Amino acid sequence: MKSEFTKSVQRNFGAIINRLNFKSNTAADTANNVIKNSGLKVTNVFKPNDFDDSKMILTNVISFKAYWKTPFNVSDTKVSPFYDENGNKVGDVNMMYLEDTPPYSSFDEIQASILELPYGDEDESKYSFLVILPDPGTTVANVYSRLTDISLDDIFEKLASDIELYGMTSVVINVPRFKISSNFILNRPLFKMGIKDIFDPGAANFKDITETNNVFISAVVHNAVIEVTETGTVASAATYAYFADRARPSVFNANRPFIYMVLEKTTNTILFSGVYTKPSIF
Repeated sequence: MKSEFTKSVQRNFGAIINRLNFKSNTAADTANNVIKNSGLKVTNVFKPNDFDDSKMILTNVISFKAYWKTPFNVSDTKVSPFYDENGNKVGDVNMMYLEDTPPYSSFDEIQASILELPYGDEDESKYSFLVILPDPGTTVANVYSRLTDISLDDIFEKLASDIELYGMTSVVINVPRFKISSNFILNRPLFKMGIKDIFDPGAANFKDITETNNVFISAVVHNAVIEVTETGTVASAATYAYFADRARPSVFNANRPFIYMVLEKTTNTILFSGVYTKPSIF
């Protein structure tokens, strides 16, 4: 790498430069150890064959850790059944339990109930965990398709409106304790977005980074890990309709597939999102 480039990324981004021999049999182990030693809760981002015939790999690793504003009590966690969208038991989970007064509402537009669990001890939490639980008989896919018609602003406005109308209502919350690790190769999505030259040996131009010819990006790898535990994580209707929403039992039991999001609320940025469908004891 050119010294001008290394100085620039160190100065402007606080980057740490580690030299790595791609031809070494231990290249993957070395790269994984660099990520592990940085304190991130991800492992085995790279496989040995990722370095075969590669000259450059662009990797993005994100880690998020925060504590609930109101933590769950570990002693209340118990093994409970988890069901699929047809009501069939598909496994067991460690189900966390909490009775609190969080923002929650039934959202008829998407046929789901929404619960917000704030992080931190501030009065106005900057980060929150949003759980979107489809109504019985409604699939996650159906809810996802309806989410295209509303925004996060709409969701938070509805949550705030219900609190203003009815106050903070006590809710019995049951949410699985879980950990999910995901690994994605982003070449194809980036290509569809028009980012093509960097993958083409004949068109890629990284002359500001290296003097080596024919350097191109062979893979863009994204790895994300989300861990939800008792302490935290390492998203207009008529008056009658509102009452109908709040008249539902104040029990939020996420014992079937649900959508989850970790949000930065000042900008409504989704930091993590996913669907929990495969139960496991964690």
